[in-house]
Amino acid sequence: MTHPSAPPKNAILIGEGQWIEHIDLTGRYESAVNIDLLLRDLAPLWSMLETECVADCCGIDAFDFTPENIANAAIKLNSADVCAKIEGLQVRLAELGAGVFVSKRLNNYSDRAVFETLLRHLHSHFSALSRDA
Repeated sequence: MTHPSAPPKNAILIGEGQWIEHIDLTGRYESAVNIDLLLRDLAPLWSMLETECVADCCGIDAFDFTPENIANAAIKLNSADVCAKIEGLQVRLAELGAGVFVSKRLNNYSDRAVFETLLRHLHSHFSALSRDA
């Protein structure tokens, strides 16, 4: 899922030369399940990471998921709390059983595997920051 090279089309940047590859959703958009209510507990996180643009304009590209920006967000957020909320979100998403998610907040349609990879990335970095605190 991650690539240490030039950005694949529609990929999510997660670090220098690191990307989560987009999975084509052709023919699956209509099956997308809205997850906005599930994202609410992490509203401060999304706001802190929305540094490149605004999601209404740029979608998922408005967010900076690099380790440096995650560390900056962790200064104002409780990393252990963020980890717990990500874990809760992961459980609730698994319970949905959907293969495609949509979020108006993130202005994004995402394959389940892509979004799960993003959540694992965030959890990994916030978990490390929590241990360092």
